Amino acid sequence: MNETSTIMIRSGQVGDADHLLAIARGAYQQYVAEMGKEPAPMLTNYDQHLAEDDVMVAMTEDNKIAGFAVLIHKPEGCWLENIAVDASLKGQGIGNLLLHHIEDGLVQRGINTIRLYTNVVMRQNMAWYQRHGYREYDRKQDEGYERVYFMKALEHVSA
Repeated sequence: MNETSTIMIRSGQVGDADHLLAIARGAYQQYVAEMGKEPAPMLTNYDQHLAEDDVMVAMTEDNKIAGFAVLIHKPEGCWLENIAVDASLKGQGIGNLLLHHIEDGLVQRGINTIRLYTNVVMRQNMAWYQRHGYREYDRKQDEGYERVYFMKALEHVSA
């Protein structure tokens, strides 16, 4: 597989949690040594996300989970809690597809801003978000992690 046209996005389902955790562990393992501990997405309760939040799952044409994104609705707005792609499929546009799917869905619902945070050691992730129009607005220690906060104003297209 080398193009995202073979990827379909669906809502997360009961039973996806173990697959999501495995993808997160593979995607974030590279940061453990520099951080000195496992990144938060490696410790997350994905069953809880599936029950309480918006989880989008990218599926390959042979019905394997290729990646996922978790969107949380908080009083201060929508947060992209996590986006991860199977390490063996990295660089094939799956993350871009998930991100655009989420942003388009928010725009359709009349939501004009999305926020997220990442860890300060995840420089590739920070650059990726910036390439997608996210701007950094804060850095702080939170839940034992050095986090960098980003936001993006979503553009609404009039019909």
